[in-house]
Amino acid sequence: MKCIMDTHTIIWLAENSPRLSSNAARVILDTDNMVCVSVVSAWEVAIKCSIEKLKLVGGVSEFYRMII
Repeated sequence: MKCIMDTHTIIWLAENSPRLSSNAARVILDTDNMVCVSVVSAWEVAIKCSIEKLKLVGGVSEFYRMII
């Protein structure tokens, strides 16, 4: 299966948020699936972190490591 993740989905996954359904998490984490992330998501997260509207454990660099 191929899927593209929206920015909020990536953040929910990174934060282990209960807002991400168990079905969605299962699809994302299944290594048989091709999961894509837009470069725009990385840009959006960097901007939100820089203006302090988003705080991520590990910061932007950990976020980048996770999506690559």
